[in-house]
Amino acid sequence: MEANKMEERTPVQARLFDFGMEIATEETTSPVFQHAIFCQTCLPYRKPPEDIRRWTRTNGNSKLIVTAGEIFNPRTEELEPVSLPYGSKARLIQTFFDTEAVKNQSPVIEVEKSLSAFVRRMDLAKNGRNVATVKEQLMCLSACRMHIILNNDEHLFQQEQKVIKNFSFWSNKSTTEEQSDFFPSARADTVELDSDYFKHLLLHAVPLDERALKALSHSPSGLDIYTWLAHRLHRVNNPKGQLVPWVSIREQFGLGYTGKMSQFRRKFTQTLKMVLTQYPSAKLDETPGGLLLFNSKPPISRRLVSVQK
Repeated sequence: MEANKMEERTPVQARLFDFGMEIATEETTSPVFQHAIFCQTCLPYRKPPEDIRRWTRTNGNSKLIVTAGEIFNPRTEELEPVSLPYGSKARLIQTFFDTEAVKNQSPVIEVEKSLSAFVRRMDLAKNGRNVATVKEQLMCLSACRMHIILNNDEHLFQQEQKVIKNFSFWSNKSTTEEQSDFFPSARADTVELDSDYFKHLLLHAVPLDERALKALSHSPSGLDIYTWLAHRLHRVNNPKGQLVPWVSIREQFGLGYTGKMSQFRRKFTQTLKMVLTQYPSAKLDETPGGLLLFNSKPPISRRLVSVQK
């Protein structure tokens, strides 16, 4: 009977179960990193309409404004607009950039081998369509501009930049038109993060468990909830917990959701349960008023971070 249950698991269920068990029983792992702004705010879940060229998200004192950019197309010899970055792959690629920068203590990132290895570890390129989406999101991230704004009682911090200042990709003009040769080929060279973004990243990098990201890679909302909790829970100081109202949770995670609050809560709770399989030390309660957060160990201990940076 138990064997039949195992056979009935979908690939996603199997991935969640396997990585969840590994995380619960094995502490040792190689951490990945993400800028705190992407743990507090988020990119679109799905591709925005073509006329939407700016995206704004606010969470408390943090605000992220993303403006879509343009890429030179060697086939037409024109600058062509590309979409805002969106979905799971944009999130994971940005995490890759942040991780490489933190681990190597350099804003210059060698893309070819390291990105290919990361894509394979995340299972992001199982077929041609997935490969094309990875390339598309790499272009969207490379072209866009971002405002990062942190506003508290003491001071206003604001950065406006292309997070990726420079990028160099080999263009293969022998590729077919369908292959969109203005996307990077497998021979992608380097990207360079903006110097101000890089300095801020080194101060505000949030360590994450790569296994959890892989388990949740099918769900952009799952990735957002996981990174939010990873950044937030260990900062809770009140022993009675910190309440985050459902209205605030919907504003942060209900991107474009127009249904009733009760429907949003059911959908959010389903995703939250999935996330908690990858963050077993997270402590929180669902209440009628919202989520009650309690101080919890971060998914990656500071000891592991100090050893592996």
